[in-house]
Amino acid sequence: MTNKIGLVFSHLHVSDGQEYKFDILNENIKYFKDFSSNFFIVVCGHGIPLPEDIIHKIDEYYWENSIDHQEIGRGHPKFCIKGYNIMIDNKIEKTVKLRASDLIQNKELFYELLEKENLVITEQTSTKKRMIGDLLMFGDTKKALELWSAQPWDYSKSGLYNLYDNLEKIALEQNIDSKKYLKDNFTYVSPQDIKWYTYENNWDIENKKQSKEFSDKNLWGAIPGYRYYGGY
Repeated sequence: MTNKIGLVFSHLHVSDGQEYKFDILNENIKYFKDFSSNFFIVVCGHGIPLPEDIIHKIDEYYWENSIDHQEIGRGHPKFCIKGYNIMIDNKIEKTVKLRASDLIQNKELFYELLEKENLVITEQTSTKKRMIGDLLMFGDTKKALELWSAQPWDYSKSGLYNLYDNLEKIALEQNIDSKKYLKDNFTYVSPQDIKWYTYENNWDIENKKQSKEFSDKNLWGAIPGYRYYGGY
C-alpha cells in the first residue's frame, strides 16, 4: 500500500462562459499541494475539456466533455464513484473527497481525524431527515466507495438521501440498526471545526484570485443559508 492520501475534487461541471471554475480549481490544487506534498490528486467532472495545465498538475482524472445534467443536484455519484475507484486502483487507503470549489483549513484536526478508522462526514447530516452529507467526507477509501455504491442511485432525489439509503442497506446486511451503524462507523465534524470553506461568492473572476480572506461567512452553505443539522 502507498502512504499517499487520496484527494478527489468532485462536483465539477463547467459550461461555456464558466472557465473561471478552472481558475478556482487551479488555485485549490496549489492550496492543497501547500497543505501537503503527499496528496494523490484526482479531478472528476464534466463539461468543456479540462485544461492541459491542470492535467499536468494532477495525478489522474476522469472527465466527460459533455455535461451530464442528471448528475447535477443528485450528488454526482458517477463521478464520485469513478474517483474512489481510481484511488482503489492506485492502492490509496485514505481519501478526502470534496467539491473542486471547497477547501479545509484545520490541518491539525484533519490529520487527527484521518488517523481514525471511522469515515468522517459533515453537513448536511441528520438521522431524523435520513440524510448524510455528500459533499465533503474523508477516511477509509474502501468504506467510502462502499457507501457510495451499495445500490443503484435513485436519481429522483438528492445524494443526501441516497447515501442514507445506502447506509441503511449496509447496516441491514449486517443486522445492525442504521442509526447505531452510523454512530459506530462514522465521525461527524462541523464545518466550523474543520474550517470547511468555499470559494463560491469569494472569487474575483476578472483578476483570477480569492476576493477576501476566509471567515465564517465563507463556510460551506453560509451565504446561501443552507441549514446545518448538527450531525446525528
